[in-house]
Amino acid sequence: MGIRVCPRCAMAYYSLTTRLAPPCPHCGHLIVERRGPRRSCAGAAFRFSYKGTVRNAKVIDYSAGGMRIECAAALPVDSIFVVNVDALGLGGAVRVVWSRGLGGSRVAMGLELLDDSEARISSYES
Repeated sequence: MGIRVCPRCAMAYYSLTTRLAPPCPHCGHLIVERRGPRRSCAGAAFRFSYKGTVRNAKVIDYSAGGMRIECAAALPVDSIFVVNVDALGLGGAVRVVWSRGLGGSRVAMGLELLDDSEARISSYES
């Protein structure tokens, strides 16, 4: 059990810490936790190709559903490409779900690991 704060009415309430919490008892707003299972810290360096350009990156953390990486330039949200991080045994098609600047020329990006059934081969930008 944990304390949640409703983003709509800013009132605190107790709730089980699950992915889908009950609605706020004050205003009825439904809070859905978008993050999946716990993430593991990594720090493994790897290279990937996007539109013919090879880029260096580092895995900051990862989970069963995706990873957060750091690299020199952001890619557009919804870009799909293939990664292989041999040091961690991670690989496959990924989709950029967010990116933000870290200062200087470094950028952090959130990547969602796609099932083969979800990724359309025509969308790959490798």
